[in-house]
Amino acid sequence: MSRSFRNNPICAQFHIATPMFLGGANHETARIRGSSVKGALAFWWRAFHFAHHVQEAGRNVDDALKALRDREKRLFGSSDGGQGRFLLRVRHGEMKQHPSGEVLKNGSSDLGTGARYLGYGLMGAFGKDAGRLQRSCLVEGQSFTVELLFRPGSTDDDRREMRVALKLLGLLGGLGARVRRGWGSVALQKLEGDGQSWQAPGSREDYVKTLKALFENHPCRGLSGAEWPLTAFAKESGVWVSGEPSSNSLDMLDRLGRAMLNYRGMGRGADREVGKQPILKQFREDHDWFRKGAGDVDIPYRSAFGLPHMYDSKQGIGVVPESSDRRASPLMFHVHKAGPDVFGTTILLPTKFLDGKIVAKRDKERETIRTYILGDPYCTRKASGLDVLKDFLGAGSGKFQKNEVVAFEQVLP
Repeated sequence: MSRSFRNNPICAQFHIATPMFLGGANHETARIRGSSVKGALAFWWRAFHFAHHVQEAGRNVDDALKALRDREKRLFGSSDGGQGRFLLRVRHGEMKQHPSGEVLKNGSSDLGTGARYLGYGLMGAFGKDAGRLQRSCLVEGQSFTVELLFRPGSTDDDRREMRVALKLLGLLGGLGARVRRGWGSVALQKLEGDGQSWQAPGSREDYVKTLKALFENHPCRGLSGAEWPLTAFAKESGVWVSGEPSSNSLDMLDRLGRAMLNYRGMGRGADREVGKQPILKQFREDHDWFRKGAGDVDIPYRSAFGLPHMYDSKQGIGVVPESSDRRASPLMFHVHKAGPDVFGTTILLPTKFLDGKIVAKRDKERETIRTYILGDPYCTRKASGLDVLKDFLGAGSGKFQKNEVVAFEQVLP
């Protein structure tokens, strides 16, 4: 180890709760890369600390954003700003993998429809290839350790902020592809360093208490994020935890996926069901929107869940932001195991959805079919996009019926 680093590292041990899809250009998973962990830590660091910068800047978002970026460069490093305050190392033994082409199972049972739905693009969703992996992944249940070694000149604030980021990653986040849909969820088991020792929550109840303590007196409670240009905790944010526990992590992931299908789907076949779960069919207007005349300027309700998504795969029609190819969903899933309890957590971070317009395009020619003007920061039309998301959890205006699969308890704010 270089003498330029302090001898008192911060060490965090993580448990992989759901299969993790990492890998390089060929999508072949061999190890957990430090760059993947560092990127995830930076995401949760920004999400937690931006409200502090907004408060310190007198609610001037532009000034807060500049301060955040300057602080991030110092802490994490950048291509134009040099090295950060710490060296990050990932340690683990040889990792077990599910190879590409294998049909992923939940124990001895078929992987549920909901889990396959949340893994769209990583595996087959229906038919003879249902559950067949299109890329390899790390098997759930394994562990890895992250070490942060700080340079001389690092401050107590540097170390404190990184401890918070490690906790958030291990309480709400994960690594790899489709992480916002619960794949690659990780649970923090141990956190040591600075003379402090943190133990993982031993139950769902302990988990909720730990989250609440982390956000005690956080300034996000009094600051609207409607005009914030990045994903961060704000007044409109919330965290919900499933009430009924599951038998294992893939079962919980399947229930979260079924809840999403139940709420926003139209189903398949004459019965309009998914895995024996009835579909509410409450977004029929969205389902048929692309068949309407050119004069229709409504924004599809389900755009609030993130873009792009397809409305007619045969015609190659989808909805995307005008200035880019995607907008990540403000609604995120996380599967957590605390002691004997396995449960699902949903995180809602609905900051400014998009600037400008949403456009409908054909996949091959990228031809603009119809342009939709964005109605408000949350991507709305006749109902608030925020309510579309919150009604899924049973916490909105009630315009739409909440999902019938998973009952959620709001634990934050």
